[in-house]
Amino acid sequence: MANLSQEVLGFGTDLLYGDTADYATASSYTSVATELVDIEPPTHDADAIKTKHFKSTSQWETSVPGWGKSGDVKFKAHFSPAEFNTLVGFHRVPKAYKVVFANYPYGGGSSSASATGDVIKFNGWLKTIGVPVDLDGLVEVECTIDVSGKPAIA
Repeated sequence: MANLSQEVLGFGTDLLYGDTADYATASSYTSVATELVDIEPPTHDADAIKTKHFKSTSQWETSVPGWGKSGDVKFKAHFSPAEFNTLVGFHRVPKAYKVVFANYPYGGGSSSASATGDVIKFNGWLKTIGVPVDLDGLVEVECTIDVSGKPAIA
């Protein structure tokens, strides 16, 4: 059974961009939007290299791990015109990013956490920016960041 005092709630989580194109050299970060609504942090994935052959046992496929890769980061946010213009300016521009989870400091959000598990840092570039309009809801910007290289958990 999970120890609920150790669980992390989503509320307060933030997505920030850095002042350089590499998280190893970024010294300051700024929230991508004042009102982040949804985020899918990067995933770890790997290619599967098929090793099946004409004498494979019982005609079962076999494989070995190949190149590692990260999944895209997707987010939605309510936005101001200034925030939207900033995002448009980031289209196709390499940036350092980080996701700060709400457990630092105990529900704080956008601080520069350093404890293990509080932050996922990654490099990437803004691939898509869209503004679908819902008749009954708030207008939200939907963006996708293409992650370049291996994310780090800091």
